[in-house]
Amino acid sequence: MKKRLICLLICMFGLTGTAFAEYSEAAGRLEKVLQQLPTAENVELLTGEAIFVMLDGDILKALEEKGKPEVAATLKAAADAALKLAAYDDVEKARTNTMAFCKELERAIAVLEGNAPGLSFVDVSAGAWYYDAVEYTVGQGIFAGMDATHFAPDTAITRGMFLALMGRMYPALGTSEEQFYTDVAADMYYAPAINAAKAAGILDFVAGERFSPDQPITREELVTVLRGCMGKSGIDITYGTDASFADGGVVSAWAKDAVSWAAEQKVVSGFEDGTFRPQATATRAQVAQIFYNLSDCNAIAM
Repeated sequence: MKKRLICLLICMFGLTGTAFAEYSEAAGRLEKVLQQLPTAENVELLTGEAIFVMLDGDILKALEEKGKPEVAATLKAAADAALKLAAYDDVEKARTNTMAFCKELERAIAVLEGNAPGLSFVDVSAGAWYYDAVEYTVGQGIFAGMDATHFAPDTAITRGMFLALMGRMYPALGTSEEQFYTDVAADMYYAPAINAAKAAGILDFVAGERFSPDQPITREELVTVLRGCMGKSGIDITYGTDASFADGGVVSAWAKDAVSWAAEQKVVSGFEDGTFRPQATATRAQVAQIFYNLSDCNAIAM
């Protein structure tokens, strides 16, 4: 039964549905899926419902028509990954991939609706220093909320999450089918971007065969990856002056150029005590602010 359901969905995947008059219906159906998904035993049925939401709303076509092909491509890849696992017995991995797909679908619907995050996220107040950054990144389809009412600004960004964002923002990076890391499964949503970045020489600071995608990304790792992806996209990444942070001596050798570039370009800033804190992690709010800063200098390629 499972495999028949998935085969049916795959056959229908290339078809277009009847678009919702308004996307609120799609959002409502998707919210029900997200409520059931964490504890559901029949993950494949919820995967199917989420796929039907996408098809019924003609979401992929609508994104293309709105000029958001990169959002459509990311959504399609997430749907493919969810479908591949939904027919098999690895329930928890299927749940993870379906959740990732649902989050991408939620983000796509928000892009189509043009929702302003400050009106719906209870944890993003109008006076927050990151309000404009969250509004911009959600409006551009870079970020989505953790659910309909929470952005989770203080949640740390993992390596896998950040590389997936880079693949979305800098499509010139491409994708790679070659597997470089033993802990990056080919069917995970972040795998194409991680493998492409490794193939491009951007992840040379990661030693060994494990990437640790669920590990929070550090500030020096973040600016190194960001600068590398921008450079591969044809964006000027030169700088003139070495950074002079109070803790510059603890910045890893492989990150010094990226830290100096990021400081000079005002992509990131130091802390009030004059430090950069290279091994500190980055939150969703901080990363949203970085992307917002980049938008001011036309350094986003999506």
